[in-house]
Amino acid sequence: MRKTIKAKFTDGVLVPLEPVEFEEGDEILISFATGTGGRSEKPSKEQTIAALRETSGAWRGSHDPEELKRRIFSERVSGTSPTPEI
Repeated sequence: MRKTIKAKFTDGVLVPLEPVEFEEGDEILISFATGTGGRSEKPSKEQTIAALRETSGAWRGSHDPEELKRRIFSERVSGTSPTPEI
């Protein structure tokens, strides 16, 4: 089960700020995100729109889409498509 809750670090102890359902002795995995100061980590709608406007068209002119399609088709037909690295 995965659940995200808020907690406050007080006197060396993490104190949940909402109810949790654990039994005595349960082991849990904790991930930390700090520095939010109580603010949501999700950007506002205005911030998202501003970021999209700043990057809009950044790749324009750097690639030829028709050449890319020809290369992909050629590699598929000839079987010379490179093996993806994982």
